[in-house]
Amino acid sequence: MKIKLKKIPEFLSHIIVENIPLFIIIGILNFFDLGDLRLFLYKVIMPLVIAYTSGAAVEKKYGGITAVIIIGGVLSRYNVDTLLEPVFIGALSGFAIKKYHDFLEKYKFPGFEMLLNNLGVAFISLGLVIILNKVLPFYEGFRTIFYKNIISNLFKTGYLPLYSIIIEPAKVLFMNNFVNHGIFSVLGLSELNEKGKSIFFLLETNPGPGMGLLLAYFFREKEKKKKKEALSNIFIQSIGGIHEVYFPYVLRNLRLILPLILGGMSGIFLFSIFDSGLMGVASPGSIFLITVLTPAQNRLTLLLAVAVSASVTFFLSYIMIRQEDMARDKIKTNESKKLFPDIKTDFAQNKNYNSIYIVCDAGMGSSAMGATFLRRKLEKAGLKDINVGNCSIDKIKSENPDIIIVHRQLLERVKKEVNNAEIVIVDDFLDPKPYDLLVEKTKNYKTIKNPTTQEDKILEHSNIELGLKRIKKEEALKKIGESMIQRGYVEPYYLDSIFEREKISNTYLDNGIAIPHGTFEGKVYIKKTGIVIHQYPYGIDFENGNTAYVLIGIAALEDEHTEIISKIADIVEDEKLAETLTTAIEVEEIYKILCLEDDRA
Repeated sequence: MKIKLKKIPEFLSHIIVENIPLFIIIGILNFFDLGDLRLFLYKVIMPLVIAYTSGAAVEKKYGGITAVIIIGGVLSRYNVDTLLEPVFIGALSGFAIKKYHDFLEKYKFPGFEMLLNNLGVAFISLGLVIILNKVLPFYEGFRTIFYKNIISNLFKTGYLPLYSIIIEPAKVLFMNNFVNHGIFSVLGLSELNEKGKSIFFLLETNPGPGMGLLLAYFFREKEKKKKKEALSNIFIQSIGGIHEVYFPYVLRNLRLILPLILGGMSGIFLFSIFDSGLMGVASPGSIFLITVLTPAQNRLTLLLAVAVSASVTFFLSYIMIRQEDMARDKIKTNESKKLFPDIKTDFAQNKNYNSIYIVCDAGMGSSAMGATFLRRKLEKAGLKDINVGNCSIDKIKSENPDIIIVHRQLLERVKKEVNNAEIVIVDDFLDPKPYDLLVEKTKNYKTIKNPTTQEDKILEHSNIELGLKRIKKEEALKKIGESMIQRGYVEPYYLDSIFEREKISNTYLDNGIAIPHGTFEGKVYIKKTGIVIHQYPYGIDFENGNTAYVLIGIAALEDEHTEIISKIADIVEDEKLAETLTTAIEVEEIYKILCLEDDRA
């Protein structure tokens, strides 16, 4: 129960993060004579977008569009003044569609998939609109009582400074996006319609405490390199809005949480006194973005409050920081060497590493900087073909990387999402030592590209995947391209070539078989000849009324392309063989039909 309750703010945080540009533009429009546009965005577009994001998060294919239809039906009769209604309606829509698709997958209806999907969306949408329009009058009365009595008492202005006792420790434990977007942004958006601004947007995003801590380190450190690092982090934190850069300083000396709490309290107290508030969600928490989203008459007092919170944290931290902390340096050195505690002590030597992802809570700030940092190091080491990316924890499973880099505080959450990737643990996303060691290990174990030989097999048993779940065409193309990359047949850039080829002409053949492959220009990214087979028993909508049940991804060097196409064409023309491919439940059945290496020998 505790885990399920925790997932609610996490889900809300995901919805907010996905739509931050919309919230920012709603705030910025206050500076222009475009009140009607702002009201339209807030009253109509925001509920539609939030409902769509929420529905798609629960059910990717039809959850979003179903949510839009339902929220549209609700908006035609009622005002939606808070963020929770479209989130709930979106999640409900996605859940209903998901259960409907589970039913369709359990009881197969070959040839009627598209009809049943479309009818399902229509009737589920209609049914939920009717039900919600009956229920909403009762809900509106409850909502009025809830927001005017319970919420207003719980978050009385006089008590707000005390929330720093929760906010600052939560931030340092990398729960900053959880707290900000999962709780305070939701409350702020509800208050925004009534007041035109909200103090809730400032509670977590105030850059003052973090700035004060980093300034204290800058003035106390004697070592030139560390002073330079602290100065760099000050600009990253205050101007760039990436607060995560000061978290490692606190985790090395937990006593510093007290200056942060007191600094946060002083800032929130002054925000309350000066009636400060932002006109939109400030993400990232940059002093520049916060200033832009502050009403003109409040900017000076807001900057004063930020400066006071920074000063309080600075003076207290300056006193508490020891000039020479040998224990800290020793711990840092040991942790940098021990990259795989509790998981693995080394990389598997028989695996080819093609993708590395750096993961943080929201997938925007610290992970993006770390990814840029690592990408440059890999390029200098001549490892340009490795895909380096960054994302939030909730998206790492879909990215399916070979190596994941994560902060120690987020390790347990990542382990719940993945179990088939190497995990590198760091204490600071900007510490170069773990990256240097990672680059060295990757160089040692990275499979070197070799020319195709007669002994190479075009098709391996492991290249055949059966019984895959129904997904969108674009996702299926991406999945098969990534499989070809993983098996060393092509460079990562070949994936773009597959999508480009699909734009030129549909690669669906006949009898439920499609052959995704790259363009002629994309052949430069092929390492060696090979094919990958993905079977989708419930079919993939390949447009133009065609449903593909088997996707055969092709990578061929020189004249071998003609040989492979000819073999597959023979199979497609034979309805029995094609049916065997689409209905096979054993890998060996497909392998015997497409045993291409025997033809070539």
